[in-house]
Amino acid sequence: GELVAADSSGNITISNGNLIVGTAGKGIDFSATADGTTMGSELLDDYEEGTFTPAYGQGVDAGFGYANQDGAYVKIGKIVYWELYINGSSGSSNSSSLYIYGFPFTVDTGNARGGATAAWHQYASDYQFYMGNPSSPRLFFYDGSSAVSGNTVLATGDAAHLYGSYRVP
Repeated sequence: GELVAADSSGNITISNGNLIVGTAGKGIDFSATADGTTMGSELLDDYEEGTFTPAYGQGVDAGFGYANQDGAYVKIGKIVYWELYINGSSGSSNSSSLYIYGFPFTVDTGNARGGATAAWHQYASDYQFYMGNPSSPRLFFYDGSSAVSGNTVLATGDAAHLYGSYRVP
């Protein structure tokens, strides 16, 4: 039978294989739909799934060990949706501001950067999370408007499952 078929309604069916967009900057065009008042593009031109290795930065001493460092993401257009599971196994924390790094893409330099939510954690308290540092994405820990130090948050063996999103340039 046919691998690609168009019916009388204009619907296209691919019976075997994938639809491959072979030119950068091209994609699925939704311009026939209603526009928002500040719409910038109606072209879906990127989709990707992958993994990354999250780690604590600053806030922990050299030699900090991990039982788990698992991260996964889906990038759709300019938004990265991610989740991570991180669990320290050895070492100690310190008084520097704690953050998590290792995210797969740079962060947009605009105001709509991103953040995170804790699905569950064993940290000392509930914190807010802010995605910052555009060239090297970092998830910072905050308590109100103040950055939080590693020795305030972490004890060896503390684990967390976090998820969130951020915008890319």
